[in-house]
Amino acid sequence: MNGDTLDVADPSPDAAATVPAGDPAAMPDWAAAKEPVRCPLCDYDLRGLSDPRCPECGYRFTWPEVLDPARRAHPYLFEHDPHRGAWAFFRTLLGGLRPKRFWTGLLPSQPSRPRRIVLYWLLAATPLILAFVASNVHRGWLYAAHMRQQRAMMQVMISRNLQFRDNIVSNFGSVESYFASQVPLPNQRQFYWNLFRWQYFGRPRSSDKVLLGLLAWPWLTLLSLMVFRVSMRRARIRPVHVTRCVLYSADVLFWAALLAVPAVGLQINSGSRSAARWFQSTMWPSLFFLPPPHDGPELALYVGFVAGVLCLGYRLVAAYRHYLRFDRPAATVLASQSIVFLVLWIVFVNWGRL
Repeated sequence: MNGDTLDVADPSPDAAATVPAGDPAAMPDWAAAKEPVRCPLCDYDLRGLSDPRCPECGYRFTWPEVLDPARRAHPYLFEHDPHRGAWAFFRTLLGGLRPKRFWTGLLPSQPSRPRRIVLYWLLAATPLILAFVASNVHRGWLYAAHMRQQRAMMQVMISRNLQFRDNIVSNFGSVESYFASQVPLPNQRQFYWNLFRWQYFGRPRSSDKVLLGLLAWPWLTLLSLMVFRVSMRRARIRPVHVTRCVLYSADVLFWAALLAVPAVGLQINSGSRSAARWFQSTMWPSLFFLPPPHDGPELALYVGFVAGVLCLGYRLVAAYRHYLRFDRPAATVLASQSIVFLVLWIVFVNWGRL
C-alpha cells in the first residue's frame, strides 16, 4: 500500500488477509496474506497481529479499515477526485461543516496526495489572498498619489530657492537623482521598495495583520503540531496525516472570508463607528495583539479572524479525535494554538518597531 498515491492494493484474495466477517476486531486469516499489511499512520507491518492496534504508534483501527479495498476510495474528497475538481472542492468544503462526520468518513488508510491537499487549501484561501492583494494595491495607489503631490511641492521649492537646489545637487548629483530616490513614481524601481518599507515597517494596517494572521495560522499550527509529533510516542506518524488534519480544517478560511473580504472595501460611516466604539469600550481585552477597532470594517475583520481561528481549532480537535484517534486531542490542539498565538503576538506587537 502506497500512502502517497491513489493506487490501491490488489483486491484479489491472494493479495491480503481475508477481511473478518462480523466482529471487526476478529483476527484476520493471515495464512491467506501474500503481502504485508501496514499501519495507515506509520507504515508498520501489521502482519501476524491479533489486536487491531499498531504497536509502533498506538493507532487503534478495525481490520476492515486496512484490509477492505472498497474502503480506500473516498466518495467525494477533493484530494481523490481530480476529474471533477470544482464539484469535489465545494463538496469537500460543505462536508467539512460537519467535522465529526467528515473525519469519521476519512480514513488514514485511504491514499493521500499532498499536492492536492495544498491545492485545496490554496483554493479555499483564495478570497483572503485576493483581499490582501486588493488592500495592498489600494494602499500603493494612495502612496503613488502622495508621491506625486510631494514631487510637485518639491519642484516648486527647487524653482524658487536656488540654494536649496544647489544643496540637492551637491548631495544627490542631480535633481533627477533626488526625485528618483526620495520621491519616486510607480515607473521606478525605488518606488516599490519605499512602498514596502512604509507599508510593512512604518505604519502597517490592521487589515494586513488580520489577513496575514489568518493565512499564516494554519502553517504555524502545522509546524507546532510537528513539534508535538516529534516529542510524543507517535513520532513515526507520517507528516501527511498531520497536514491532512490541519489543511482540511483550515478550509474555514473560505467562510471567514465572507466577513473579511467585504470589510476590506467598506466605507466608514457613523453607524459602524458607534458599533466599533461600543465593542472597544465594553468587550475588547487589552492583551490582544491587534489594536481596538476604530470603525465597522475593522470590527468585521476582527470578528472574522476570531471566528476563523476558533472554528479551525474546533475542527482540528475533531480531526485528532476521529482521524488520528489521539487520547487527548483537545489538550494537543490547545497547546499548539497557544504556541501559534504567542508567535503572532510577538510578531505583530513588534511589527511597527522594526
